Amino acid sequence: MSIVLTHTYYLYDDVKEQAIMKPYPPLGLLYISGYLNAHKVENHIYDSTFFSKEKQLQFIEEKQPKVVAIYTNLMTKINVIKLVKILKNDSKYGYPKLILGGPDITYNCEKYLNTGVDFLIIGEGEETTLELYEAIVSERDFSTITGIAYLENDNVKKTPPRTKMKDLSDCLYQIEMQSYEKYLEVGNNHGKSSMTVSTQRGVLTLVNGAVLQYMDKVIEGDQQIW
Repeated sequence: MSIVLTHTYYLYDDVKEQAIMKPYPPLGLLYISGYLNAHKVENHIYDSTFFSKEKQLQFIEEKQPKVVAIYTNLMTKINVIKLVKILKNDSKYGYPKLILGGPDITYNCEKYLNTGVDFLIIGEGEETTLELYEAIVSERDFSTITGIAYLENDNVKKTPPRTKMKDLSDCLYQIEMQSYEKYLEVGNNHGKSSMTVSTQRGVLTLVNGAVLQYMDKVIEGDQQIW
């Protein structure tokens, strides 16, 4: 059994970013992977930045994970919802349990849960992902795990907030970043390579309230999908 950690940003679908070419690696997922490695949990990161959704789905089909954890934000939520629908409805992926995390979760719990995901992680994800994964694979009660949300009798159930980590050393344990060469390649400038890294852990509550709540509907073309 294993868990796949992924997101749904596809660089080659983003015309504006292609003109800038300053993508940054998914450090949050790398932290979670390192923490899972430190606790001997088999996990696989799929950084979709330089690949397509089709390649991503091939990877998930090959791994047949027990759990797929997906990072979501304001920019990627449409792709996240599409990926959730596919994984929930196509048997070739093994019907993994689906977990979402990221800054867009806090103010949109009910909407995300109604897309078909099983759990949301609110706040820091390292300890919560480990505890939730272990509860899933062992079929144990998860209601005492802090920092999660899920549906219970069609009602949103939120557990108490998780205390923030004081020591991040376990998050750096044997981190494997399979795409770092691609980041260096696109960051090549005048013969020197560079990589952009976003190191924040979370965003200000005021920003969350101002930005993350404003998108009450998600519409693609003429179809409302949220």
